[in-house]
Amino acid sequence: CSLLEARPGQAVCDCCAAPGGKSFTLAEDMENTGSLHAFDLYKGRVGLIQQGAERLRLSCIQAGRKDASKPYEGLEPMDRVLCDVPCSGYGVIRRKPEIRYKPLATVRELPRLQYAILENGAALVKPGGLLLYATCTLNPAENGAVASRFLQEHPEFEPAPARRHPPGGGAAPPHHAAACKRGLGRFLRRPLPQKRRLMNRELTDPRDIKSKTLPQLQEELAALGLPKY
Repeated sequence: CSLLEARPGQAVCDCCAAPGGKSFTLAEDMENTGSLHAFDLYKGRVGLIQQGAERLRLSCIQAGRKDASKPYEGLEPMDRVLCDVPCSGYGVIRRKPEIRYKPLATVRELPRLQYAILENGAALVKPGGLLLYATCTLNPAENGAVASRFLQEHPEFEPAPARRHPPGGGAAPPHHAAACKRGLGRFLRRPLPQKRRLMNRELTDPRDIKSKTLPQLQEELAALGLPKY
C-alpha cells in the first residue's frame, strides 16, 4: 500500500478491496481525510469492509458493491487507484497449497479479467495521478504481459518506478520491469501539457480572466500561440 503514496485529503479508489485490510492501511495513510472508495463484487464481502471501517473509526471509507470488470459510473476523478486483482495465487502457494488444484483453464482466463479491471481503474485516474496494479502470483502472463499491454494501449500512462525506500521502510523494487515480474506495476497518468492546463482553467473558470491585467492576458495568449489584442 505504501507504493500508492496515498496522502491526506486525496480521492482514492480500491477496486478489489475485500476484506478491507488494504483500504484500512490507505485510510490511515490519508489520516482519515479525503475520500476512499472501497469496492467489491459481493455484498457479504462489502459488509466486512464496512464493519472493519466502523470498528477502526475510519469514516473516510465508503464501501460499495461494484463489478470492477465493468466501467465505473458517477465517480469523481481519483488521485490514486489500486487494482489488486484476482489472480492464480502462485506467489503464496506455500501458505495456500490448495491453489495447485485450480483448473488450468480458469487460470488461463485470468489475464483477460485482470486487464479489464486495470483498464476500468485507469479511467478513474486524474492527470498526474497514480495507478497501482498488483497480484500475488509469479505467472508472467498475469504480471508483465498485462502491464506491457496496458502501456502499449494507453499512451496517456507511463511507468512510475517504485522508490527504493518507500514510506514506512523496507526495500522497493528498483525499477518498473522488476516490479512487474513480481506482481506490481505502478503507472503515472501523464499531467496535461501546460497549454492545455491553461486553456482548461480559463474555460472552466471565466471569473479568473476578470482578475487579470491586460499584460497578463497578453502573455497567456502568447503562450498559447494566439495573437495579442
